[in-house]
Amino acid sequence: MPDSHAMPLADCAALCLETHRSCIEAARHCLEEGGDKAAPGIMAILADCAGICLTTAQSLLRNSPAHGILCQTCEQICRLCAENCAAFTGDAQLLRCANLCRRCAEGCGMMVMSS
Repeated sequence: MPDSHAMPLADCAALCLETHRSCIEAARHCLEEGGDKAAPGIMAILADCAGICLTTAQSLLRNSPAHGILCQTCEQICRLCAENCAAFTGDAQLLRCANLCRRCAEGCGMMVMSS
């Protein structure tokens, strides 16, 4: 039975798109900063998170029958990205990205529970 507290598809899609953009901006920031911030690990997770967020948003906007599966994956990758970004405690850009990734993970988690 669908959860009556679930986030509307369009709201979750908007959150995924916002997170996609934040990850792209964070990756650019990391490249500009260099050093540990441009390490392959953080760059890869930012790219993965940006990609799954965009794909998930598109699926939600189409009301695809696969959106629950994508939301589950998006939730997991967003949590991983948030952990990686939050490790850079002194970097406001990466901390903003971490917070947005957490919000997106929560939204996608609600979509999974309601599907």
